[in-house]
Amino acid sequence: MSHPFWSQLEARLHDQINRIDAVAGLCVRDLTTGDQIAVNGDHLFPTASTIKLHVLTQLFVQADAGKLDLAETLDGADWRVPGSGIISYLDDARTFTLRDYATMMIVLSDNSATNLIIDKVGIDAVNAMLDELELPRTRLRRKMFDMQAGQEDNENVATPAELVTMLGLLHAGRPTESAARQALTVLQKPKSSFIQRVLFYSDLVIANKPGWTSGIRSDAGIIYLPRRPYALAVMLSYGYARPEQMDTAMTDLIRTVHEHMSCLDASNRFGHAVFG
Repeated sequence: MSHPFWSQLEARLHDQINRIDAVAGLCVRDLTTGDQIAVNGDHLFPTASTIKLHVLTQLFVQADAGKLDLAETLDGADWRVPGSGIISYLDDARTFTLRDYATMMIVLSDNSATNLIIDKVGIDAVNAMLDELELPRTRLRRKMFDMQAGQEDNENVATPAELVTMLGLLHAGRPTESAARQALTVLQKPKSSFIQRVLFYSDLVIANKPGWTSGIRSDAGIIYLPRRPYALAVMLSYGYARPEQMDTAMTDLIRTVHEHMSCLDASNRFGHAVFG
């Protein structure tokens, strides 16, 4: 963007990213005007659990098409894997509906629930949806906690720019109005994430999915400012800093973006803060 507001934000983000002990990328889009900036926005990153937002969307697409029933109950014990979530730690009741598994996949980032849903919808179906949405670099290649696949470079991947595009599509009612609405409803449920850490004391609605694992951090979401909601994706890889330093890098970048976007939300087109 050529406007000084966006140029200043981009310069600040470049400066911050250059000081991070990791490879970092970011994209932010004003969903009202379509204005967008990115730093390493087309770099391909491993997504960690952020890919689950695409799995979620395909689940609702298939439910709307009558291909599966969200009220179907399944025993999650058959899909138990380590890592984030709750199912692998339950001793007794593990039978839930597909809709509840979807909530666990997003709110708790439950890997077992995710693998169950991936088996129900199919990896190929998720990637076919991504092709239809013109997101060719975003790929679901494996289920969660498949360490051998990771060692073979068989990663789930996306770019910051394509994550922001995906969020923009959901905001616009794609791939279908119903699927987008249901996906955003689940993504808006409270969860632990980098964006929520920055906006903890805010009453803003946030629809997002974070991800983190060894050397990787990501968060992608829509922050619903009153006048200028925006989509944001921040991704880190090759993180050789201590985990807490990577977490701080994520929240620092998110905070910089949100401060600028909040100023934009409060200002008229000349920069006079006259709203709110």
